[in-house]
Amino acid sequence: MRIKSCVLSGMVMSLFLGGCKHDSERTNFPGQREIVINYSVNQLNEVSRSGYAGMTAGDVVHLYIAERTNAETPALPEAGHFNEMSCSDGFTLQFADGGEHLYPEMPIDLYAFYLKGVTEQQEDVTRVAVEVRADQHVADAELASDFLYAKAADGYQSQEEAINLVFRHQFARVKFTITTDTPSEVDLETLEAVEIRNLVMDGYFNVQTGALTPGETSDKVSAWIPDDVSTGVTAIVIPQSVAGGNPVFYFKVGAEEFVYNAPSEGIVFESGKQYNYKVCLNRYAGLSPKEVQLALKVEDWKDLPAESITIAHGEEVAVALTDVAEGVTIEKADLYFSTTSVMGVAVSENQMKFMFPRLVVDGTAMLERAHFYTSTGEEFDYYFDNLELKGNGRDKVSVRPLEIGDSWGEGTVFVVGEVTGFDEGTGMFETNQEGINAYRGRIVADKAFPKTAWTQGKTVKGYKELMGMSDKNDGAKNWLAMKTFILENGEKPESYPLYNALKEKVDWYVPACNEMIQILVNREKLNQTILANEGDEIVETVSTYSYMTSTEYKSYNSEATPGEMIVFTTENVVSKVKGGPKDVLTVHLRLVKAF
Repeated sequence: MRIKSCVLSGMVMSLFLGGCKHDSERTNFPGQREIVINYSVNQLNEVSRSGYAGMTAGDVVHLYIAERTNAETPALPEAGHFNEMSCSDGFTLQFADGGEHLYPEMPIDLYAFYLKGVTEQQEDVTRVAVEVRADQHVADAELASDFLYAKAADGYQSQEEAINLVFRHQFARVKFTITTDTPSEVDLETLEAVEIRNLVMDGYFNVQTGALTPGETSDKVSAWIPDDVSTGVTAIVIPQSVAGGNPVFYFKVGAEEFVYNAPSEGIVFESGKQYNYKVCLNRYAGLSPKEVQLALKVEDWKDLPAESITIAHGEEVAVALTDVAEGVTIEKADLYFSTTSVMGVAVSENQMKFMFPRLVVDGTAMLERAHFYTSTGEEFDYYFDNLELKGNGRDKVSVRPLEIGDSWGEGTVFVVGEVTGFDEGTGMFETNQEGINAYRGRIVADKAFPKTAWTQGKTVKGYKELMGMSDKNDGAKNWLAMKTFILENGEKPESYPLYNALKEKVDWYVPACNEMIQILVNREKLNQTILANEGDEIVETVSTYSYMTSTEYKSYNSEATPGEMIVFTTENVVSKVKGGPKDVLTVHLRLVKAF
């Protein structure tokens, strides 16, 4: 509950309160002052849906002012210390008896609680009955379920400054942010019910100690669903544990029902915390409702870092990472399966522990890709080829260093590591493959790109002039030089067919001359993978079959005309290159990309 109209979170109000004795018992003494109390409500991370955190006008606050018998020993509240306070429209608390209230002779300690609708004086302050509403789906029911408690046991005595009385939430708040990856199957606009099941609904609160003892009543809480579901679905629950295996979260979207069972270690709701669950409800075509994937991203609003931990429906498993490159320590992983993803998996001593995304009983999961985070703050992607995990505790995932010829994402690896130079004798790049660089490199597309000219005829400015595409080792730099040339010269992208065609292919580019040489030198090794992936073979270069590069021929031959590019037309690809015009349409293209 968020108590709604008395005071904004953090807003301080002054209260003029009296001591623990009634007027007939009070004895004045020199220096006696009227008690002043500032109070505020400690918010749970965000304001309530009403926008306020305070106390509704006319509601009762139960205040206990306990006078010490020993100045050094805090006094505990008793039923006789009760003062009934009323919240007014003027945002102040007033004594119901209307009398003057002064500091007594001995120091005082203050205790207070607020529970909407509870007005009668409590006979036993060590056993105040509390509960949450089962149907919080209706307006203000969540607000009526909150319980606030304040304690200021610092021995205040006839002081000028105010006593600071801070009310804190004693229950837990749960918030669901609900999404779907299959909107055609799961229409969130038809979300009808969100429930938290197998909950203890009541308990007893000890005003002296601030301790809550759960009761015996068990029920479910129906959460409040706003008109805009993206703002979050919320409910208040009694602090407790839900045993593993029990149904705990229930979602109904139209005719579809989703149930999430508590994991084996159970689920704990702690006092004074808000639990932000990111829920992804999916229904994959052809599967029955019982086989629907249910993924939850869980954030404890107070203790966990900003990044989400993804829990997928199923059992917890441990998967070993093997063959990790020397000098690389993996600390976290995002796992991408064929049907879902599991994010923020902690990795300790090369062991990943996560909830296995099993769609059917005894079913397996195909791991397609992982994004790894290392101890040095670096990240890298790793692709897997038909890797099937069984979730039986014996799964192992090899993260070996890359090799030329490995299948990688949309292509095949032809460079491993950071390029440091080029050996013209071997036609191979010199690279640094230490640490994280063992998982970095460049790939060549498995499929050939349609034959396309650089420029649309010899009248285009980029044909008559050099475009600055002089890099021999990195075609990405040549691509950027061409883009800059077109923009700075006010040229039309349509006048550069290859540039226009590549705009939609993010990060792909035409290889520089040395990149093309390395591809051709390794073509036999690359072709094994390319053909296995039903790609287009890289053929031997002959006079009738040439490969285009993105390096202007002027960088090799100062006498060459600006309109020429480097193309490979001979079998001896290491030592011989030939100039070809930028408007040529007969050369072949093989795109590449760095990763």
